[in-house]
Amino acid sequence: MRIGDLEILPVSDGTMVVGGGRALPFAMRAGYDTHKDYLTRDGRMIAALGAFLVRTGDRLVLLDAGMGPRTCGPECSHDHPHDADDIVHHIPLTTAEDAAAFEAILRAQGLSDELIAQRRAAVRGNSTHYGELGRSLALLGVAPEEITDVVISHLHCDHMGWISRRGKSYFPKADIWAHQADVDYFLNGDPPDEPMFKLMYGVESVQDRMAPALSQIKTWDRDMTIAPGVDVVWMPGHTPGSSVTVLSSGKSRGMMLGDVIHCPLELVDDEFAIVADVDPELAAKSRERVKRELEDPTIHSTSTHFPGLRFGRLLSAEGKRTWDWLE
Repeated sequence: MRIGDLEILPVSDGTMVVGGGRALPFAMRAGYDTHKDYLTRDGRMIAALGAFLVRTGDRLVLLDAGMGPRTCGPECSHDHPHDADDIVHHIPLTTAEDAAAFEAILRAQGLSDELIAQRRAAVRGNSTHYGELGRSLALLGVAPEEITDVVISHLHCDHMGWISRRGKSYFPKADIWAHQADVDYFLNGDPPDEPMFKLMYGVESVQDRMAPALSQIKTWDRDMTIAPGVDVVWMPGHTPGSSVTVLSSGKSRGMMLGDVIHCPLELVDDEFAIVADVDPELAAKSRERVKRELEDPTIHSTSTHFPGLRFGRLLSAEGKRTWDWLE
């Protein structure tokens, strides 16, 4: 994909299958065919995991950093930069201990026995396959040491997982950009969803994964330019510091939407929303702001959860929005 002089390359880390959100049944309505490659008939979403590599001048900018390699500290015996041991296929709640922990988390939230049973049933069939980003970069001929900047859309585990590997910074020469509000929430606080992420995806905490690279973090608290043609824009709600990245060159523009938008159906169906926002009301306002921006059909957009890490565009006519994938 090219945005003017910018080259944007998808970098896969894997896929996940998730279900159980209140919104997924809306996928069965009219217009489903446009979205059937990532929304299943039983109401689950197949989401990509990964990143985008942007070549701009002498900079190599990575937008997001996937779910990460297998949780493994410096005591691991292997040290190949893209080892098969990195690959994880995780199915949640396969042990009685994990199921009990899941129930305890939901009970602490005040959910009834009926709702807890519904949630447990919903996550059956969920799975996550990840750990491919190192090999994906290698296939592009890029070494981790060549990355000059890593721009994290937000500090959820599936967007910053390759920041470290086996107790060491994975991108040792890169500046790692994160919004100050997310740094405060995830690294200086005690985010309540961390135990659930561990159960659902088999990952270590964001604090543990970020620890080897703390000295590389560059925070921002106002919209800014990271590299030529690469700008970050604050879009809070999904997390306190959630953001999008605007890519521009000449008259061409593109947007990487992070988790402000998880999938294209969120752009065309106002009743569809993934249940994963820290502040749902604020997240809805950010989504609406993105929709208005993308009604310009010359802007191409994507997310690290869009199937195949593909770009598309939002079309608007007669008060109705539709999604068009780019070939």
